[in-house]
Amino acid sequence: KGRKSRVIYGVRRGKVTFRQERVRCGRATCTRCPHGPYWYAYWREGGRLRSRYIGKRLPAVPGGTSPN
Repeated sequence: KGRKSRVIYGVRRGKVTFRQERVRCGRATCTRCPHGPYWYAYWREGGRLRSRYIGKRLPAVPGGTSPN
């Protein structure tokens, strides 16, 4: 079951790409969709694209800047 989303902003750190997305919840009666924006991390592992929900704010990286 895939989520329907729209990419707002993306930033790459090494082999991981962080994307800020607005996400639809899928409820037929929802009047506030899309929700977010939320940060997701994307990377390749064993030839497959993996992703993980990060949250409302992207964590700061030492020596880097955060687009929050």
